[in-house]
Amino acid sequence: MSDQGEPEGSVVLAEYQSLGKGRLGRQWHAPTASSLLFSMLFRPEWPSDQAQWLMMIAGLSAIEAIKQVAGLDLRLKWPNDIVIGDEPPWRKCGGVLLEGEMEDSVFSSAVVGVGINVNISTAQLPETASRATSLQVEAGRAIPRLPLLLNYLAIMEHRYEEASKSVSPLTGWRSALVNIGQRVRAEIESGEAAIEGMAVDVDATGRLLIRDSSGTLQTITAADVTIYG
Repeated sequence: MSDQGEPEGSVVLAEYQSLGKGRLGRQWHAPTASSLLFSMLFRPEWPSDQAQWLMMIAGLSAIEAIKQVAGLDLRLKWPNDIVIGDEPPWRKCGGVLLEGEMEDSVFSSAVVGVGINVNISTAQLPETASRATSLQVEAGRAIPRLPLLLNYLAIMEHRYEEASKSVSPLTGWRSALVNIGQRVRAEIESGEAAIEGMAVDVDATGRLLIRDSSGTLQTITAADVTIYG
């Protein structure tokens, strides 16, 4: 999509998903006409250290749109899960995936994929490592998908314009994260030893800060993070 000359702002939607890809190559399945499944093309030309901002505003746009249309208060689990619940274990109803390209330390193009379980019954929900749910299950009613999509795109456009003016989404993103203040285990994608400790904050570029048992502050750029204890 990004290398085929498509204009910035292009959106591709799917009505079902049988071979969807999540983080770490995980599969994401969705029955026909049940979910919001779409990808968006951006050509931000941002400094490389702002690349994570795109993931941040995509997640924030999702929980804001869901609040407006479904009346549900959702949170984000670092780095890309959309979850619901006041305390662990949180229930996952969606996620965001970012794939981008750098040119000379500039974040030149990116595709952001968003998947949200909207009208999926409990019986249809997949077995996942994180307990799965849907907006319908949580709200107790069917949620109209088109208004949800239109609200999302309008919010995302506004947030993208703000980020392009160097307005950081960090404050809102930090407050939306369920990880902060929790004991976590970070499985590093490069195969390094896992890091365990207290998730204390995120830095200006969106990296997770974990204080390990020795008191050392570890900076996590990419990892599969679980909450325990």
